[in-house]
Amino acid sequence: MLSRTLRAAIKISHLRQYQLAHLVGVHPATLSAWMNGIYRISPDDARLRTLGRLVGLPEDAPLLETPLDNAAPGRKPKLEIVGGQL
Repeated sequence: MLSRTLRAAIKISHLRQYQLAHLVGVHPATLSAWMNGIYRISPDDARLRTLGRLVGLPEDAPLLETPLDNAAPGRKPKLEIVGGQL
């Protein structure tokens, strides 16, 4: 899922979400799915860095959530099983 920082920057951007999606080179539904954690994007994907630049984030800004970011206060983070390993 996209980081809270990036999602907030997208929401306050002067560009609409569909405009950002087209500038990044994806369908607006894909950007929406990234924002809502439905589709995963690789941290190495150039479109992710492009999206960060378009909304004015610095190069070192966190663009993806870490497992600890998605935990509510007082709750354990969600862990994802990948390839049979935790």
